Amino acid sequence: MKSFLIYLTLSTLLVICYCEKKYAGTNKEAAFNESAVGSRFFVGRFARNEGTSDDPTFRMQLQINDSFVRGSYRPVNSKVDVELIGAVNSRKELILIESANGRTTGTFKGTLEDGDNRLLRFSGVWTGVNRSDPYYFLVDEVR
Repeated sequence: MKSFLIYLTLSTLLVICYCEKKYAGTNKEAAFNESAVGSRFFVGRFARNEGTSDDPTFRMQLQINDSFVRGSYRPVNSKVDVELIGAVNSRKELILIESANGRTTGTFKGTLEDGDNRLLRFSGVWTGVNRSDPYYFLVDEVR
């Protein structure tokens, strides 16, 4: 049953990306997509409230191709990568579904912003499947 839910979630994301790409074609969107395409590396922080801590708590790598996003993240004290797959729309809203061992474990929902020196910033809310409280996160691109 859980594999069907993962399949359904990913299929829905693909349909959303397809419709977004086909029906929303503004020049501003195209410029954002072109500038964001490629492999990006980030350092991020979690917090229970909107004021995130200063110490990095995880590293993230994202491969952005048009509206599709694939990657992974790793908590600082872990040796295991958590797989990510998701989509970004024309309003720079990004959703990433994380999975481990074929099971969905949480979601990152937030927005991408252009930061300093043409680096990206991703911020929003992370929600775990087995957790009731969401965590805020802030992720800054590094080179």
